[in-house]
Order: sequence, then C-alpha cells, then structure tokens
Amino acid sequence: MPRSADVRAALKLFLLGVTLGTALDAIHLFTGTTAYTTPFFFGLAWWVPIEFGAAGIAVGLGRVSLERTLGAESRPPPAPRLWLGLAFFVASYAASGLLSSRAALDALVLAAIFAAAWLACDRTRAGLLAAALTAAIGFAVEVALVRAGVFRYRVPGVLGVATWLPLLYGAAAVGIGNIGKHWALPAREI
Repeated sequence: MPRSADVRAALKLFLLGVTLGTALDAIHLFTGTTAYTTPFFFGLAWWVPIEFGAAGIAVGLGRVSLERTLGAESRPPPAPRLWLGLAFFVASYAASGLLSSRAALDALVLAAIFAAAWLACDRTRAGLLAAALTAAIGFAVEVALVRAGVFRYRVPGVLGVATWLPLLYGAAAVGIGNIGKHWALPAREI
C-alpha cells in the first residue's frame, strides 16, 4: 500500500509536470526544436500535459524508490539546493532549445550543465544512477513517440531523437528528483 506522503508527492509532481513541463516543452516548440504532428493547443499536442505529469511522477518518485531499493541514505536537499537543481533543469531546457540547430555544441553545454547540477545539488552514486536510468528510459520513450509519428526533432540524431536529449533527462533527474525527495520523505526521515 502506498504511503500517504508518496501519494501527496505524486499529485504534486504530476501538477509540476503538467505546468512546468508543458511550459518548458513550449520552448522546444517555439524554437523549432520539435514539432507535433497533430497540434492542439498553441502548437502542442493534447497529450503533452499528461505525458509531462506522468514524467514528473516517474522522475520524482523514481529517485526516492531507487534510494529505498539501494538502501541509500535518503535525505532531501536543503532549500537552496532544491531550487538550484530546478534552475539547472530549466537552464538545460532553454539551452537545448536555443542551441538545437548545433547538436554538438548543445550536447557540450548540456553536459556542462548536468555536471554542475550534480556537483552542486547531489554528489551521490544513487544520483548518478538515477540520472543514467532517467536518461535511458526518457530516450527510449521519445524514440517510441518519434517512431509512432506523433512528433519529430528538427535536427534528429540517434534513432530520430536529438543526441543531447539524455543530458536533458540527466538534469531532470537532479532537479525533479530532489523535489520528489523533498515532497515524499516524511519529517521523521529528514
């Protein structure tokens, strides 16, 4: 049975994904980084908010679940690191949109942002593992969506997906993962 803290955290993470995730995805849309086959609202597909809400839950609670599974010490970051991690994630999204036509430069900038985010906000092996898993799963989902023909990248890379995408997911694992820890861990675990 799910813990009540996890259920509350899941709802908050879903709403964060619906709002912030959809807004950040609009950066890719408006910079021409991606295009949806059947746009519905401001060029976004109708399912985008649902996808980002689910991603918020998966990334945020995935980090908590991974640490519980590994038996790693799970402590939410102090507030400054929480917001800094989120800022790094937003910066990654902005950079990936603004530099999308220069894939190599985009990947280099996103690698630097991810490294800075992990060093400033995490520094754990569990955090690196969470970032790697988030990157791999996120990449696979986007490959499936591209193959299904529901959207495309302006500059496709491997399997039709931008080569810098795993680095964006890595930054999400730090930023959203820390928020998930903050919201899911009850006061007695902090």
